[in-house]
Amino acid sequence: MSDESDQLDGVRILYEFSRQVLSDGAQDNLLERLVEATRNITDADEVILFEIEDGCQTIAAVASDGHGPQADESEPAYSRTLVSKVIEKKSPVLLQDLGDDPRFEKAQSVQVLSITSAMGAPLYHEGTLKGIIYAARQRLAGNFTDEHRELMTIVASQASLLLGQVTSARARRESEARYRSLVEMSPSTILVVRGDEVVFANQTASKLWGMDTPESLHGRRIGDLFDPWRSQTLLHRIGGKDPFESVDAWVWRSEPETAIPVEVGGRPIEGRDEPELQLMVNKVGPKKTLLAQRVRADQLIVMGTMAATVGHEINNPLSYVYANLDFVVEELEEWWTEESKKQLDTEARGEIMAGLYSARAGTERIRAIVDSIQSFTRLDGEEGTPTVVSEPLESSLRIARNKLDPEVEVQVDIRPTSPVPISASRLGQVFLNLLVNGAQALAEVDGQNQDKRLEVRSHQVGERVIVEIADNGPGIDPEVRRHIFEPFVSTKTGEAGDDDAGTGLGLAICRDIIDASGGEIEVESKVGDGSLFRVRLPAAEEMATESLEMIPEADVNKSGRILIVDPEPTLARSLERILQNQHQITVANTMGDAVELLGQDRDFDIILCDLRFRGGMGRDLFRWVEEQAPGCWEKMLAMTGKPTSQKDEEYLQALPNPWLTKPFDLDRLRAVIGGLLESEDEDEEVG
Repeated sequence: MSDESDQLDGVRILYEFSRQVLSDGAQDNLLERLVEATRNITDADEVILFEIEDGCQTIAAVASDGHGPQADESEPAYSRTLVSKVIEKKSPVLLQDLGDDPRFEKAQSVQVLSITSAMGAPLYHEGTLKGIIYAARQRLAGNFTDEHRELMTIVASQASLLLGQVTSARARRESEARYRSLVEMSPSTILVVRGDEVVFANQTASKLWGMDTPESLHGRRIGDLFDPWRSQTLLHRIGGKDPFESVDAWVWRSEPETAIPVEVGGRPIEGRDEPELQLMVNKVGPKKTLLAQRVRADQLIVMGTMAATVGHEINNPLSYVYANLDFVVEELEEWWTEESKKQLDTEARGEIMAGLYSARAGTERIRAIVDSIQSFTRLDGEEGTPTVVSEPLESSLRIARNKLDPEVEVQVDIRPTSPVPISASRLGQVFLNLLVNGAQALAEVDGQNQDKRLEVRSHQVGERVIVEIADNGPGIDPEVRRHIFEPFVSTKTGEAGDDDAGTGLGLAICRDIIDASGGEIEVESKVGDGSLFRVRLPAAEEMATESLEMIPEADVNKSGRILIVDPEPTLARSLERILQNQHQITVANTMGDAVELLGQDRDFDIILCDLRFRGGMGRDLFRWVEEQAPGCWEKMLAMTGKPTSQKDEEYLQALPNPWLTKPFDLDRLRAVIGGLLESEDEDEEVG
């Protein structure tokens, strides 16, 4: 056979081999098969494939003298000179008649192995030298020819592709091995899902689901591993195959039958033939639940601080509106003499007075709402403080009304009961949560086809005070109702962040509050017929007491000298207008003005001073009077908002006189002033 025919046969064999190995899914011994095929088509005694990585060369595969891939593990001998020349020239090299070449007379590989001819070609992958393929003959006759070198060049191009493929596969296997090792050691539960089936689980996963081995989870449907009705969002996200962060779900264990709250995150795994999703599952333990409750508590503290400030800011203008309305009503009632009645007909007088009475009723309603907000957001728990349920129930109802559709009929039946051993603020939190839940349930009702109704009731049976809040909304699914008071269970729909989305903590917190007081909370519901939440609380042994301002019975006709100190000029002027016909009034709008006046004249009978619990001019003046003008201390009369903590109440109780809660009506103002003036007269008589 001619050399040309041999070369064509060699190219054909190499082509057939390359097509086979490149299309073959099996990657085992790929490089060994390559060098064996190269040895056959070049008729070499030995073929070696070198792999070069970071400047270092290693033998990747060997085929020698008709025995197939080298069986022993020792490094074969080869012409290092030739390999060095290939690296140096970066092109194929052919050496012939090595035994007669004086350059190789001392080369051990040539002399010992009797190498007569050798050739090599570089292997490039993506422009980088990745290896060398080397072939040698050890026979006395038969040098490699230029045709063999050309054939070797073709072999090198195919070998480069295979070497790149093998290198990538090896890197992937090493990466997967490292990944598997990390996953196996991870304290987090890790699953890999393909379609809706588990294809991988680590050891922690088997413990979470109570399985003997991770392999026990392989092939399981993901929907069978999670409680389906409480994990709907998770199962939907898994079906979408998009990455997601933290989704609340419940792991379902059949033995023992229980559900465990968890957080799940998911990430697609790239480079797989079929889409796969890695899930990381972490338990939501008591620490997380406690943290969520602390977040809620912190929010309430912030709300309480805001309510105290906003309430004071609202009460200031409300005070002078309320006081001026009272003043105008009183003045008009006295002005309606027989002569003035002739100038206005009865209907006109009625309209004027009706308008004023309506305005005064509006301010009274605003005052009640502010009072409700401040009660609900009280900054301390007042643990153990007995409370009559009617006050927080009515306050919560006022706040919840903005959540109710206008067509909702509210039926209220609040009966007298004994106090219960729980603070008004905590009860308000429970009642408001139940009322808002009812309002949201009624929002799902079609008002055109069904009346919307919310019922609020309280009564007492023996030693138990019972509060019931019922709606005729869509009701609660029985499966959801079983777990309704557990953390992170919500009946509300919507994505996280939506106004209608629930955290699943509201009813759990309600249960904790009621349980802590020795009470019970339960729910009755039927799908389509609405829901009823019932709270049972033990009756307290002592009546509830409230720290309200004292209003002594007094002679309101007494007159005296009064210093009004208030940073609101309008309020100060309103008080001056109301009191000036009976008393001698002096006004100060700043701390400096008040101190200057008291430094010159301390003969005032009453110092009527604005007081803010969060600090400010009033509190500074009270401190200054106590320290610098003790003779005026007994004359101090505070005007303030409703106390929002036990500390605030204790401060008020330590003051020398009763206080006025803004906004106040004229009867209360006159009664307190008259009582103080009367007590001063009694002290002078005793003196």
